[in-house]
Amino acid sequence: MGSKWEIEKFTGKNDFGLWKVKVRAILTQQKCVEALLGISNMPNTLSNAEKSEMNDKALSVIILCLADNVLREVAKEKTAAAMWTKLDALYMMKSLAHKQCLKERLFFFRMVENKPVVEQLSEFNKIIDDLANIDVNLEDEDKAFHLLCALPKSLENLKDALLYGKEGTITLDEVQSALRTKELTKLRDLRVDDSAEGLNVMRDRSENDGRGKGKKYGSKSRPKGDNGGRFRCFYCQDPGHFKKDCPRRRGSGSSSAHVAVDEEEGYANSDYAGDLDDRKSTSGYVFMIGSKAVSWCSKKQPIVTLSTTEAEFIAAANCACQAIWLSRVLDHISNRKNDCITLYCDNSSTIKLSKNPVMHGRSKHIDVRFHFLRDLTKDGKIQLLHCSSFEQTTYIMTKALSLESFCKFRDMLGLCKPEDIN
Repeated sequence: MGSKWEIEKFTGKNDFGLWKVKVRAILTQQKCVEALLGISNMPNTLSNAEKSEMNDKALSVIILCLADNVLREVAKEKTAAAMWTKLDALYMMKSLAHKQCLKERLFFFRMVENKPVVEQLSEFNKIIDDLANIDVNLEDEDKAFHLLCALPKSLENLKDALLYGKEGTITLDEVQSALRTKELTKLRDLRVDDSAEGLNVMRDRSENDGRGKGKKYGSKSRPKGDNGGRFRCFYCQDPGHFKKDCPRRRGSGSSSAHVAVDEEEGYANSDYAGDLDDRKSTSGYVFMIGSKAVSWCSKKQPIVTLSTTEAEFIAAANCACQAIWLSRVLDHISNRKNDCITLYCDNSSTIKLSKNPVMHGRSKHIDVRFHFLRDLTKDGKIQLLHCSSFEQTTYIMTKALSLESFCKFRDMLGLCKPEDIN
């Protein structure tokens, strides 16, 4: 029966309320759900033999859907109703302490970043179902308010839209539907970022295609061909790998040292008002040669910024100063002349501001020293390009990350254990 209906056996650790719903559905299919009422409460139209047969059938279904450790606790029960009641007494406690425990889980439930919304909604709904199973019923509007209070800071705008964007009451279904729609939109945007063709600008493109004089153009259109839906490497444009794993950047044989020196690049990033005492932001940058970090910094900014664009612009300016020094050192070591240094930033407004003061009303108060970045960009010494959040390695220096994201960016920096060094 278990394999026929593909129902997970109840082990005492999985969801008992959901398991009961599935077993009741099986009993309904087998036309023996009345057995849960007890033999004495079955319809009088049934004979004693039919009642006994129905009870045996329901009892066998319940037994086959129980794990061995749970079955040992209820094996002495001879009727389906008695076994059903015993399971309720064991795993659906209605004591005051159990009610308090479930209510605390509901009141202190909080959604977290970097975890799928669907999983967190399932956890929230399980708490609601567990409370309903012990006769603790909440108004639908109260459930919606509990879920709204559990939203993370990144969804504050959605919360305000749901609370102030309509009149009357709000339902739990409306909140969950809005969260699922937001998650689908986020996943769609991530798939676009993964294609890695958004703002990729080649250094010598203007020379190759004959368009413009010294200007650099980037295409925002999706790549054509069979591999248009896959992510592509920034460096070689081949699909299936990121730039840090590009085999062409690593070179081969005796030329690997020259390739590594020739391909330095920097990443700049900043949080916004991360210090709760003085509301100053934290800048971070890292420079990569090949696939390893050679220079990095994480430092609180000297001034209080008024926008994320200003904070990112200051971080990029500090990164540019380090880039000029590092380029001179590498030019001296390798006897090469690198005309332009590539810096990556995930803030589009910062990139636009470095090329042209298009937002003068919002940026006119920025200190003159930070506009050094604009001069470097104008002279062609610095090239500020956009990169997706998945490749912004400086997140590890400026933001609080989940363990999974921390390990990913740590590996992207080229860090390894001492025993892994050859």
